[in-house]
Amino acid sequence: AVYSPFCYENGTCVDDLLVYPYLHDNIFLVVNAANVDKDFAWIQKNAPEGVTVKNVSAEWAQLALQGPGAAQIMTACGMDEVNGLSFFGAGFFTFCGADCIISKTGYTGERGFEIYLPPEKAVEAWRLLIEKGAAPAGLGARDTLRFEACLPLYGHEISEEITPLEAGLQYFVKPEKNYIGRDAMLHKPNARKQIGLEYLGRGIPRAGFEVYV
Repeated sequence: AVYSPFCYENGTCVDDLLVYPYLHDNIFLVVNAANVDKDFAWIQKNAPEGVTVKNVSAEWAQLALQGPGAAQIMTACGMDEVNGLSFFGAGFFTFCGADCIISKTGYTGERGFEIYLPPEKAVEAWRLLIEKGAAPAGLGARDTLRFEACLPLYGHEISEEITPLEAGLQYFVKPEKNYIGRDAMLHKPNARKQIGLEYLGRGIPRAGFEVYV
């Protein structure tokens, strides 16, 4: 799997996503759930001739198992084989009796796994993971972790008004490649810059907090 932002013509972000090469000439894209319709329309509009684009969101559920105990929990679920994946590696596996894609990815700054499986199997898999030691956590908890790890979130560090370069994602911007928004992004001055802060007291910094010099 490869993480990447993708852009409008002016260099700002449509979204960020994971890209999976998927059987021969297929590519499996994992986008932010809130942006599915917008992303799908943009990809359809810009797809080269001969490329078919299909929205398969309703055919997949995703569970993220994150944290230092993730490998042990997968072993307890009878899935020790996934621990051999490289970081950001992925493969086809059978989990809870269903054909799944399991990748060693996540958006928390921790090592762990993301499990893509049929929606009708999601509750069974969820219960199995909890039975083997996982603790339920929502997107609010995930948000504090990705924030601490300086991972951008669409609508905050990147958006329709912010370019990947302004968000500090220079590593993912390849000047030699040809992609929508490249010239605009590389040639216009950055209007803003992402700055990291160290939080010294107890508490969780959230969007909208005031910062004083």
